[in-house]
Amino acid sequence: ELRLLSEIAPQSFVDAVLSKQGRVFAKTALETVNVPRALMTSGDFSASLRQAIFAAPAHPIRFAQAFKGQFKQAFSEEAFQAAQQAIKARPTYGLMRRTKLEITDLGSFIDKREEAFATTLAEKIPGIGGFVRGSQRAYVGLLNRFRADLFDDMLKNNPQLKNNPQFLKDTANLINNMTGRGEVPTETLKRAAPFLNGVLFSPRLLFSRLRMINPVYYLDPRIHPAVRKEAFKSLFAFTATGLSILSLAKLNGAEVGTNPKSADFGKIKIGNTRYDIWGGFQQYARFGTQFVTGELVSSTTGVKETVGEGYKPITRADIGSRFFETKSSPVASLVLDLLRGKDFLGKDLTPQNVIVERLLPLYLQDLKEAYQEWGAKGLAMSAPS
Repeated sequence: ELRLLSEIAPQSFVDAVLSKQGRVFAKTALETVNVPRALMTSGDFSASLRQAIFAAPAHPIRFAQAFKGQFKQAFSEEAFQAAQQAIKARPTYGLMRRTKLEITDLGSFIDKREEAFATTLAEKIPGIGGFVRGSQRAYVGLLNRFRADLFDDMLKNNPQLKNNPQFLKDTANLINNMTGRGEVPTETLKRAAPFLNGVLFSPRLLFSRLRMINPVYYLDPRIHPAVRKEAFKSLFAFTATGLSILSLAKLNGAEVGTNPKSADFGKIKIGNTRYDIWGGFQQYARFGTQFVTGELVSSTTGVKETVGEGYKPITRADIGSRFFETKSSPVASLVLDLLRGKDFLGKDLTPQNVIVERLLPLYLQDLKEAYQEWGAKGLAMSAPS
């Protein structure tokens, strides 16, 4: 009821009612756990080529419009609120709500926020709170505009289906998955969603990626044919764009990883600097290949490891645990590092890799590493980050 009320009532009123609820300690603890992630994902415009990357090549004009709008919203609360109200004023907004298209916000309900910013505490930190809030506005502003535009375009392109419940539901579900807001697959996991959000860096992004790389999804007869057609269109555009970029990079002298058993697969490599243009999809393709074949190749030494062979042989459980550790939240990864006594790369724990790397924005970490390798040139090279 409060979620519905938050659509029309002032946020201050909703917050006042929420403050009277019980379980305040549990809610505060959960939000505190999510603060490091909010800090790490602040200061950039990563939703553009992370969450939105799968749908962007097939819908370049809509993507460009949303991309441009996020910058104004990043620096203006008024611009952000106006953009969100414009979406709610659309004639199709009721359909968006009923079909569960993900239109997120920056309110007090954590499950209505984008999971990168699943806390209200980070924006209250003195000195940097405004910085975090601006990042959230850009992130949410781009994704909401892009999702709403894609939904409206699907209705416009299929006017004969605007009253078809299956088409509308499948359309919303596809757009959610294409923009990194996948549905939690089972009721048990849905009930455990707050826990998942504290353990994994982006659980709904993970589920969306698994859905979009699953061949069964594109052939599922239960999904409306018009929606499956749109899914195929986006898949082909995304893949073709990525392969074109890799080809151009190779033609211009860059090294491109071609071994799906290596961490460098599908990446552009210049010196020791890697560019991953796939928005995270590469990791699932690499993991699947390694798990099925039982082989992995070191991206630094080129040495091949095979399940069950050699001194201290690796197992498929090791391959799986390494993959899921890369998806862990900052707090969960800290616990694993402390239990192991070393970080993920096997280095001794220091205050830098224990704390700084879990609080410093990711793009600043990339900038620092590029500068250490390339000097001033590295500052330009890290611009895409």
